[in-house]
Amino acid sequence: MEDIQFCSFCGKIIEASYNYCPFCGTQMRDSLPFELMVDRSLQAVEKVRMVDEMRRLEKMEILLQELENDLNVFLSVKSS
Repeated sequence: MEDIQFCSFCGKIIEASYNYCPFCGTQMRDSLPFELMVDRSLQAVEKVRMVDEMRRLEKMEILLQELENDLNVFLSVKSS
């Protein structure tokens, strides 16, 4: 079995003997160990997930504020 490594830029599997990634052209002189590559990838995924979650929460906050405003209008009309 040939020695393989992962491109530190695009994450593709390439032969360890390559000096440059054939997919993205990144120089492979300082390729990352597999564990570090996985850790960085998972951290990036977690960051994206957190950003998406914050956007979802912001939308919910806006919707709740709109509901509260509608309720206040309804209650003020009802009590008049």
